[in-house]
Amino acid sequence: MERSSAVHSQDGFTIIEVMVAALILIVGILGVTTIVNTANGTTTSNKAREQGLALARELAESARSVRYQSLRPSTVVATLQGMPGFANAGAGPGWTIKRRGITYTVSAGVCSVDDPGDGTGAHAAGEFCTRSAVQATASTCQALIGVPARINGTGGSPGADAGDCGLDTNVDGQVDGLVQSSASSCPSGTSVAAGTCDSQPDDFKRLVTLVTWDRGAGSRYVLQQATVPFPGLAAYGAITSIVPDVGTLGANGYTVTPDASGANAASITFTATSSQSANQVNWLLGGVDQGPTSWSGTSGTFTWSLGNAAPASETAPAAGEVLDGTYLIGARVQDAGGIHGNELDVAMALNRRIPFAPTGFSLTGAGTGSVTGTWNAPPDRDIVGYRMYRQNSSGTPQVVCSQVSALSCTDTNPPTGVTVSYWVVALDTLGGAVREGRPSNVQTATQSSANTVPTTPTGLAAGAVTGSGANKSVTLTWNASTDAETAVQKYAIYRSDSSTPIGYSNGTATTYTDQIGNNKTFTYMVSAIDTQGLEGAKSTGVTVSS
Repeated sequence: MERSSAVHSQDGFTIIEVMVAALILIVGILGVTTIVNTANGTTTSNKAREQGLALARELAESARSVRYQSLRPSTVVATLQGMPGFANAGAGPGWTIKRRGITYTVSAGVCSVDDPGDGTGAHAAGEFCTRSAVQATASTCQALIGVPARINGTGGSPGADAGDCGLDTNVDGQVDGLVQSSASSCPSGTSVAAGTCDSQPDDFKRLVTLVTWDRGAGSRYVLQQATVPFPGLAAYGAITSIVPDVGTLGANGYTVTPDASGANAASITFTATSSQSANQVNWLLGGVDQGPTSWSGTSGTFTWSLGNAAPASETAPAAGEVLDGTYLIGARVQDAGGIHGNELDVAMALNRRIPFAPTGFSLTGAGTGSVTGTWNAPPDRDIVGYRMYRQNSSGTPQVVCSQVSALSCTDTNPPTGVTVSYWVVALDTLGGAVREGRPSNVQTATQSSANTVPTTPTGLAAGAVTGSGANKSVTLTWNASTDAETAVQKYAIYRSDSSTPIGYSNGTATTYTDQIGNNKTFTYMVSAIDTQGLEGAKSTGVTVSS
């Protein structure tokens, strides 16, 4: 029996089939390659951004580690570049740092902020922020930095926005536009001595860093803002002593008096010491900074000029003379940016001469009544009171007021029928004892035993209240008084809310207008005063309501 055999074709794949298969293979390879390249690019972008973020944080934390007083705009870049990992790689313009094959271009800046919450102070040039807070928006910074990011920005004149956005326009590593270039003084009408100008304006620091890189997708930059809090005055070295070259130390400070020969010092030199070495120490007079001392290490000296040696022959202060009184002399460690440590003060009491004479001494009330002397205070700052004297032409001086603090004294029982001289002296102390200063000018008064007080004014009346609100006023009228011996000089007007006159008439006029105000009720009275200063009895009162 014959077996049949299968018939097989000997033909292979056609050329078209082979080409289609090759194409499919190539497309697959290209797809895989694209996927790999995309993945590699994403990995590179992610790595660049992660390293950029890490670098920005490292820069900020490293800047925070710098002593507050050493963290300054002019030195922050050099300080950071001197730390491990931040040296300039020189891989292009500006400050460059290489990390794992990626080049980063960096800028850093710092400035001091004067918080207006505790008052505003004087600002040193090149230290304080142009803006106390960031004002540029994220979109503003993105437009200024550009795509791809450039450390010096896209050009133009960004002004203060450059500082907010971290731009290094002149590619020297430092953020530009962040710091005020000029100094400023205390605001108008304020002063450190009065406590209205902030003596410590550096309240905290703003830190700005910008990091850009040379590859990857996206924005390719990290902008970081941070604050550095003020560590407190105790972070600075403390002044431990201030000792003058003249003066006697007591419980309340030093007292400067004439020496054994009667000579006075024309200046005082102080020696101060600090708890640690300092580059600069400033001295202060009454809380006002007088500038740097001559300082080296932990000690230094400074001199307070007193103007002159206060000669006893002077009847008035010389130009520029420091007058007797108590002054606070202080010192504090301070840097060029105006940041300072705790201040140490010592009290210096100058007592180099007797007080100058009171000025403007005059008398009122000559007649049969009392005599009142008034005067102006002398310029001395150590006056403890005043003493007024009287003297008859042939008698010895008598004390009328022994030690009064007011600028007036009344002789309630002066001699009559004679001319009496009056004068006043200012008082200070020396060695615990009161001493008199130079006498004022002399004034005389003659008390006539025949003089009597003027008659009491009659017919006191008040007109209608006029005006509105606080500007309401009332006009008073009365009948004239007479005086048997002399004449009426003027009238004193009294109001129920004051024991002393609220005003006087214009000469012998018998009318007076008072600003009574709104919703007020007062009782008014009037008395007459003669040409000898003798005052009569008060009139019957009249009550007025507004």
